[in-house]
Amino acid sequence: MSQLTILTILVTLILVMDVFFGKYTYEFSNSITKFLQNKFEYGQEQGTFEYILLIFSTAGDAIVTNILAILIWFKATNKEQVLKIFTMNALASSLGNLVKMISAQPRPFYIDDQIKLDFCYTGYGDPSGHSLRPFVFYVLLLETIVCKKYQLEQKQLINDNQIYTDNQYQLTQMQQQISCNQRFKMLYPNSPISFKQCQFFLGIFIFLIGIGRLYFGVHFLNQIVLGWILGIYLLYLYYFSGLEQLIHSLFIEAKRIKDEKTCTKIVKYLNLGIMLSLIYLITLIICYFRHYSQQILDEKEEWKKLILRQDTCLHKGHYSYEKKFETSDVQYISIIFFPLYLFILYEQQPEESNRSPLKSWLSKSNIIKLISYLFCYIIHGQQRHIIKLFEKGVPRLMITLIFEHIYYINYALFLLILIPFIKALGNTFIYKFRKPTRTIQIEQFEIEL
Repeated sequence: MSQLTILTILVTLILVMDVFFGKYTYEFSNSITKFLQNKFEYGQEQGTFEYILLIFSTAGDAIVTNILAILIWFKATNKEQVLKIFTMNALASSLGNLVKMISAQPRPFYIDDQIKLDFCYTGYGDPSGHSLRPFVFYVLLLETIVCKKYQLEQKQLINDNQIYTDNQYQLTQMQQQISCNQRFKMLYPNSPISFKQCQFFLGIFIFLIGIGRLYFGVHFLNQIVLGWILGIYLLYLYYFSGLEQLIHSLFIEAKRIKDEKTCTKIVKYLNLGIMLSLIYLITLIICYFRHYSQQILDEKEEWKKLILRQDTCLHKGHYSYEKKFETSDVQYISIIFFPLYLFILYEQQPEESNRSPLKSWLSKSNIIKLISYLFCYIIHGQQRHIIKLFEKGVPRLMITLIFEHIYYINYALFLLILIPFIKALGNTFIYKFRKPTRTIQIEQFEIEL
């Protein structure tokens, strides 16, 4: 039996045990949370312990990881590596929300009114998204930045041999065989720390993110540990079970599709969308059975009583808890499509022309993106009115899913319009500033002659 099969069976058994026996750890977990909150005067903002864990907890927020991914996307010349980060981040987020909907476990303050909150996280709690998603994201981000994988591969890291210089395919194959540890030694021969030590410090960082979630009372200990286990499983699939090579193959195929005719592109992108939609089909089936389960409906009514006692969970005196459970999880799973949107909308920058950078940016494709962004923005802004118009004939979940996809398309368009625009604007000023400077230098040279 292969290692992957054994590991999959083991993770599945852990999930089953967590669903049926996780509730027996709640009392022990809450005792740790209350001890930490009382020991370090939680909520009174006295001392450094709370501030430190707040920093680590914030580092695990989806908005922070997304911003970091966006920044490296625009800095990177090796888009494939950054697309791998986006894809694995999306898989981790989707898997976490899928398991949350299956396990349907509460958060600590749903069952214990002695748990204090500085901020409110609602919905199901198992697994902790702050344990699962940052685990996968920061491991890939570390090797991408430290080993400079965001850049196009440097030939001198392999060999200056002419055979590899002439054959790009062989060069790529050789580069993929080099471990990040070997690359680190080549890039930093005089470094006082090793790549293993960098990984150790990253492990402490991820551990503190999880402990922060326990301290702030938004996750039980078993939910944090399950997030780490699922993170390890996804990374095993990525590094040792061919998932990285699969993403690489999809990237190469997608690049080939982008060079084909428009009709062919649309058909093949739809095929990729249908493959991803299988995950949605599973999600919707689970949602249907969980959303209308009487046991879960009764549990949510009990949780609601304690949720409404938390001032941080109230919004203008009202809290719609129905939107924070199965429906919310299904919506969040749609992030799995985000890498696809990003790649479809992304276009490699053309070679530099004599025109100013700003005029080069105002190309036909960018104008179409801008119009599409404004259209999606208007549609998303009118969400409430459109839902009221169609909610009698169409299930509300399906309508909200459509708007969630519009949000991600809009998000991708925003990234691919705004940041290049700011960059083009800055380069235009530099372009205009440097031009007269060169003229002055030439005139000065002529005077000296």
